[in-house]
Amino acid sequence: MNRKTTYIRCSHLLITSFLLWFLTGCGGGGGSSDESPSGETTPAGSGTTTAAVAENPITELRITAENDLRVNQALEIFVEMSSSRSYLSICPDSGTVVNAASMSYDRCIARRPLTAGVDSLSVDVANHIDALVAIIWFYETDRDPLVYRWQRDADKGAPLTAAWRIEEPG
Repeated sequence: MNRKTTYIRCSHLLITSFLLWFLTGCGGGGGSSDESPSGETTPAGSGTTTAAVAENPITELRITAENDLRVNQALEIFVEMSSSRSYLSICPDSGTVVNAASMSYDRCIARRPLTAGVDSLSVDVANHIDALVAIIWFYETDRDPLVYRWQRDADKGAPLTAAWRIEEPG
C-alpha cells in the first residue's frame, strides 16, 4: 500500500468514528423527572408505575365499508355561457364577502378559458373544503365578473352527490 491509500483509509476511519460518536451522543435523551406527564407527582416510596391508558386506542377504530379513505372527491361542474369568451376561476370559499378584484387566486383549484355554450369540467375537492367560489371574468372590459357559490350538501367530508350547474343570468 502506498502512503496516499493509507492516508485516505485512516481519514475515512476517523470520520466514521467521529460520526458514530456524535450521533450516539445525540440520542433521545429521556432522563428522569419527578413529575408525571399529567403534572401529578408520585409518592416517594410507592415503587410502582402506571401507564396512561389511551381514551381511544387504535384497536377500537372501526371504518365502515362505505368509507374508502379518499381525501379528495370529484365534483362535476357544468358552465353554460352565452358570451363568446370568458375565463373561469374556481377557488375555496373563505367564508368572507367575495370581491372578485381582491380574491386570492393562488389557492384556486381550477382555472380555464370558457367558450359560448355548455362547458364541463371535473375538479377534485378535498374533504376539508365545504364551499367553493366560481368567478367568471369576461374578455369584454365593460362587463363585471360573475361570482357564484357552491356549498357542500352534508357534513364536512360527506360524499358529493350532485353536480354544480353555473348559468349566465338573463
